[in-house]
Amino acid sequence: MRIKNGFFMREVAGKYVVVPVGAQTNEFKGMIQMNQTGAFLWKALERDLTEEALLSIGAEILFHGIAIKPGMPTLAAEKDGVLFIGLSGNPFSAAIPFEMFVREILSLKMGDPDLKLRRETLTAVTGFSKDSRKRRFLRGKAEGKEVWLPDQQANGQMRSMVGCNCLIEIPAGSGPVKAGDKVEVLWL
Repeated sequence: MRIKNGFFMREVAGKYVVVPVGAQTNEFKGMIQMNQTGAFLWKALERDLTEEALLSIGAEILFHGIAIKPGMPTLAAEKDGVLFIGLSGNPFSAAIPFEMFVREILSLKMGDPDLKLRRETLTAVTGFSKDSRKRRFLRGKAEGKEVWLPDQQANGQMRSMVGCNCLIEIPAGSGPVKAGDKVEVLWL
């Protein structure tokens, strides 16, 4: 678990405050005041300790970091035949690697191919304005042969998951998705 990017904590006149910075100022208007316990926890979460904790018990790190967005901080480790999967603290950043990796592992271990994600090419009804330097997954709501992309796609944004029944896979190096584009969908 880590602190969400775009927030900064400072001690001001003996009080601890957290304020948004950069693009986060468009989404969060205000500041958060914390007591000493909150400040202690914030400082503890400023860096990810998962890998360090797994190494301390003798686990072998299989990978730490993947080239997808969201979900880049995903980690996998193994000790004595037990697989550990470390996911992001942001809800949607955890959901993507869970669906991509954990679901696949469960399918293999349980011998149930129905657990695997089903892929299909659909037509985007709405677009997504950002370029995708990395392989990216967006939330979507598909019906028939069409898919709608919610307006809000932030990693910590859970409201846009309501009603979503698929993920839209955007290949690395892609430009914006426009209405009418064919997109690859993974059914949830």
